[in-house]
Amino acid sequence: MRLSLAVTYCTERRTFLEYAEPQVNRLIEELRAAWLVVGFDLYSLGYRILEGYTAFDLGSLRTLDMKEKWEGKLKSVGLCDVANATLGTEFSRSDTQRIKWYRQEKIRELAHDCKSTVQMLKLLHEHGLRHRRISYKMPSGRRKIVPVFWGYRKKQRRSNARSTL
Repeated sequence: MRLSLAVTYCTERRTFLEYAEPQVNRLIEELRAAWLVVGFDLYSLGYRILEGYTAFDLGSLRTLDMKEKWEGKLKSVGLCDVANATLGTEFSRSDTQRIKWYRQEKIRELAHDCKSTVQMLKLLHEHGLRHRRISYKMPSGRRKIVPVFWGYRKKQRRSNARSTL
């Protein structure tokens, strides 16, 4: 699998950064410089894509993969479902639409969608830090609260944090 586009948020600079495939080395350097990399599905998707571009062990980065943190508690609940119930928003995303935009070379639309997802992850992460819980709606419509501890995996102290896809 190849990188189409990645978006990160740097908490130190308070900015979103975009990386297309030609900038993949810069993306990897940003991740390596981060104190903490926060994301969703990083170990089974994000890092696997980037492994094709570097010999560096991305698994050694200090990482908080939110999907990994709630997978045992919320088996089939999606990211948008959790974000919407936790944050009271109306986030939606479509991987199929992202693929179409990429194939049609609609990079601005793809970048906007990726940035929205990173913003959603940032807000969800901050909520979990502040309140130590997230929530989702059950099929019955009842809201279920799930305690979280955003612990992370690995490595030595780094200078800042990034959210990424």
